[in-house]
Amino acid sequence: MTEYESWEVLNGIVANLMQQQALFVGAFTAYVVAAHLVGRTLTTFQVSFISAVFILLSVLGIRSQLWFMSNIDLISRGLDEIERTDDMGGWYIAWGFVLVRCFLILGALFYMWQIRHPKTE
Repeated sequence: MTEYESWEVLNGIVANLMQQQALFVGAFTAYVVAAHLVGRTLTTFQVSFISAVFILLSVLGIRSQLWFMSNIDLISRGLDEIERTDDMGGWYIAWGFVLVRCFLILGALFYMWQIRHPKTE
């Protein structure tokens, strides 16, 4: 693969990674808005189904994010113009994104739980 082709592949992977991030934000927002607007009126099956789909899509998104990051790391090793100060720097960023996603997923599920089980004062 020529250097130009490597740059094209790298740019395509980065674009896909950003698009995947946008899809996660959209799914996360839809889940939280649905929880807020209709969470109390949904049946147990409906909440379970929506939550299971949200968890499945989120886990697949995390897996694909790590796959994209591993390919970015692999391709960038072959390009001389990219200054690599630390071999693990990109992975710290990738796992940072994963931790943020996990926090958001758990937060959304906890929010649905709070909507479904309000505290009586």
